[in-house]
Amino acid sequence: MAGKRGTKVFQDSDADAIRSLYESGMSQMAIAKKYGCDERTVRIFMQKHGIEARHQNLTKGQIRVYLKIGPPPYCLPEMVADSYKELAEMDNVRPESIIRRIYMQKNGSVKREKYCAVVIDVEE
Repeated sequence: MAGKRGTKVFQDSDADAIRSLYESGMSQMAIAKKYGCDERTVRIFMQKHGIEARHQNLTKGQIRVYLKIGPPPYCLPEMVADSYKELAEMDNVRPESIIRRIYMQKNGSVKREKYCAVVIDVEE
């Protein structure tokens, strides 16, 4: 089914197929080409359905952690988790809320960081 400007609108029933393709190693870009839509459409659909994206920009010896940041003036971490899903569960919010907030912060849509993702180098 097509949405505005010919963009693919996925149905909830497509979640298993998208998950299967992605977990088999297909990229978001390749899935977008297969379905004739924009990569952003695939990314948003995956986030909405809890399909966690691979973080290919991490190198060996690096991990990504997710933080909930406390209020000013100190802005200290209040919660730390290994995944945005875990942080969402700890903070009693939907996982896509955390991803959306991090994305908005990167684009400057919101001024105060509430959640963030941090890459840390670890010794093996």
